[in-house]
Amino acid sequence: MAKRKNINRSSNTLGIFVSLVFIAFITIIVMKFISSDDLTLTSSQVWCANCQTYHDKETAEQEAQDTKLVWCINCNKYHAPDADESK
Repeated sequence: MAKRKNINRSSNTLGIFVSLVFIAFITIIVMKFISSDDLTLTSSQVWCANCQTYHDKETAEQEAQDTKLVWCINCNKYHAPDADESK
């Protein structure tokens, strides 16, 4: 007569549970990559180091122009182009 191997049901249930958790984890990671909006970049977007995200190129150029300082011959100082230096 052949000996029967005694299978422990708790270890079988634990293995199924661990497998389901692993499959759920992998599914969540794959879904985050699929639904990520940052993967679709256009040529009109540039990286903003301050916000750590992408902005439209026109907006970034306007912000750069607004923060650029120019030499004012009236007050002999550098200031923003639209800043009013009247004191």
